[in-house]
Parts: sequence; structure tokens; C-alpha cells
Amino acid sequence: MIRLERAQKVGKLMEKLANLKPEHRLVMSREMYLLNFGAETGFKNVLEGCGLRPTILGVKRDYDCFELSFRDHASERWTVKYDPDDLHDVLAVSEDGTHRYMLEEKYVQPMALADRQPGDAEQLQRVRDFNKALEAETGRRLNHHYQGARRVIERAAELPIYQTPALGSCMEDRLILTDSRGQHKDNRSRNRLAAADIEALEVETIEIPVTRQGDDVEAYKVTDYSIF
Repeated sequence: MIRLERAQKVGKLMEKLANLKPEHRLVMSREMYLLNFGAETGFKNVLEGCGLRPTILGVKRDYDCFELSFRDHASERWTVKYDPDDLHDVLAVSEDGTHRYMLEEKYVQPMALADRQPGDAEQLQRVRDFNKALEAETGRRLNHHYQGARRVIERAAELPIYQTPALGSCMEDRLILTDSRGQHKDNRSRNRLAAADIEALEVETIEIPVTRQGDDVEAYKVTDYSIF
């Protein structure tokens, strides 16, 4: 019913839009256009090494973003909105709608230099510049985390918990470096047992009688190991 009513009034609507003054027109951005009117694939997509690979109109397509913060949401499941008449770019929207990114279709570079066309070099340089910026940002974040961890280690002796009787004064009780399996107690126990001074090992075998209904009294041997 709504579709039929709109079909009857679409001519009148277009006439009014044609008479609308330019100062009253508001141009909608590509992002807002896809957000409000874009079609959806019907599936969620997760970030891969190549970006997002949604299936649009029955074809797998690769899209990526040149914004550094896009890679920070690797655990998100994205809804891809697209325009069937223009698949050059799409809009990726997170499940809660708080994050939106415009993605560009992957630019395929020719395999041979002789096959290069105008614009290939510029697109390749964009990728190289993005990778350099990504490396610099990753290094900055690692340095920030390193400085934070270094300050914690240097100020560990000043913490109120440092001299508590339960922990003692040993740094290993508060700053624990685990092995590749995330274990530290097993290693400490293994070292403690290896360093233990075992003076003697006494072995004593005793016989315990066992009575069974209708049978004679039998006995079995139990070996007791005692460490002194």
C-alpha cells in the first residue's frame, strides 16, 4: 500500500524537487548515502590480511581502507553497504554502529612493468606510504608500552605492597616472567625439588590380609616409600 501511494505521488515530488532553490539543497556525502540507501550483502565480514572480502552480486571482492585506525578493530564483524551501480567503494559498519569506514576496492597492479598503465605508479606509492605510516605508528605504540612497563619495574620497590609479609622482599613474587606456555609455578616447583637434599629413601614392604567371602585369607603387598 505504501509503495503504491508513493508511486502515485513520485511525479509531484520530483516536480517540487526541481523547483527547489540551490541554497536550500544539501548535498549528501557518499558515506551518508551508502549508510541510508546502500544495499547489504546479508552477511557479516571480519578483517583479513587483504582487508574485507565480501561477496557482492555473487562475486568475491577485496576492499581495504587507508585509515590507520581501521586495523585496530580486528575483532569486529562488519556489515558492508554498497551501491549496485558503483562498486568502486563500500561502507563498512560495525555491529553496534559506532564505527564506520569507507573502503576502496583493491587496485590490481600489473605483473610486468611493460603492462603498466597511467596511474599504476601513483596507486603503488599510496600503498607504500600507508605501510610506512603504519610501521611508524606501530613503533610509536610499542615504545609507549615499553616506557610504561619500564616505569612500573623501576618503581616496584616504592609500591606499598612491596614489603608485605606475604610477599617478602623478593622481586620475583610480584614481577613474574612466565615461560612460553605461561607457566611459572611449575618451573619454581621443579627447581625447588631439584635442589632438595634427600638424605635417605627407606623402602618398606608390608602384607595386608584380605578376606573374601568363601575364600581363604589372602594377602597382597604394599610398598611404602618414605623420605627422611
